[in-house]
Amino acid sequence: MDTISINVRTSSNAPAIEIEAVFPEPSGDSSTWEMQLPCWRPGRYELGNFSQYITKMVGVMDNGDELVLDKTTLHSWEVPAGVSKIRYRFYANILNAGSTFVRSDLQYVNPVNCMVYRVGSEQLGYEITLADVPTKWICATASQKAIENGKYVLKFRNMQHLMDTPWMVAEKLWHAEYTVKDEEKEVEFHIWSYGMELPNSEKFVADHKAFSTSQISCFNTFPSSHYHFLYLLPPDIEVRHGVEHEDSTVIALGPKETINSDYG
Repeated sequence: MDTISINVRTSSNAPAIEIEAVFPEPSGDSSTWEMQLPCWRPGRYELGNFSQYITKMVGVMDNGDELVLDKTTLHSWEVPAGVSKIRYRFYANILNAGSTFVRSDLQYVNPVNCMVYRVGSEQLGYEITLADVPTKWICATASQKAIENGKYVLKFRNMQHLMDTPWMVAEKLWHAEYTVKDEEKEVEFHIWSYGMELPNSEKFVADHKAFSTSQISCFNTFPSSHYHFLYLLPPDIEVRHGVEHEDSTVIALGPKETINSDYG
């Protein structure tokens, strides 16, 4: 199956990510094509104006020249025939459980607000290379991941799988895992945490295993063979938000003074 290849890197002069996407060229197709940015927030409970965070959107010609793409709707662009490489920049300075955010020690990406797709080709797979993330950093995600040619590479079955699978990669991440058996299999659960140190990590893991066991005992089965809890605990940012996905959940809580209080 054809695959869309994407390189992601953190901008050197702004809190943003720079994305280069290469789409397979359909054989015999000489017409313009439509490229779409998702409209819905994670969970699909309300529209999100994600295109406001794009500060550059260009197609790359065969000779390397860049061509500014024309918008056809708020979240879509017309791409000229023969152009298969796209470059754009996405502002990434908002931290919540459904956003995309970068800082010097963290790249946190929700593909549903910053990754584009070709309308009509939603079944294509995606291969995303984290072009400037050191491999000594730790990558937390429910997607398939590997290190190839000295870079983290994340692989997704199709557009829907990509949009539903966030990742965070950081210089330091706390990690724990446990398993719970359903009627068919052992389910692997992973807990990842960025930011503040957990005050009682042993109890934290025990509590997760307890509610996971309770849920599986009620339903007898679990829809995935693995599940990832991604915690963002910034000591310096006010946030209280969570978003659930098919194979993972993102929970963002901060700042330190709030989380360590009775209210937190």
